[in-house]
Amino acid sequence: MSMTIVFKYAECPEKQWRKGFKLAACFPGVDAQCCGIMPNVFAVRGENIDQDKLLQKLKKILKSVEILDQSEYPPHYFFYHV
Repeated sequence: MSMTIVFKYAECPEKQWRKGFKLAACFPGVDAQCCGIMPNVFAVRGENIDQDKLLQKLKKILKSVEILDQSEYPPHYFFYHV
């Protein structure tokens, strides 16, 4: 089943958040990523993503990062479905 995970991170240098974004984009199960819609937020979409493992890896790079409740946003807010 496809899932969307939304991450919010603390203010950090661009090089640092891009490294975290790239890590998330290459994580097993991720087939799409999105950033720039909201400040300090990016999202990934895919199937069978181990979100706890991904969050642990992101915390090593971004230090302060959390998963936001995706249900608080309108459907297709981060990813447009055709």
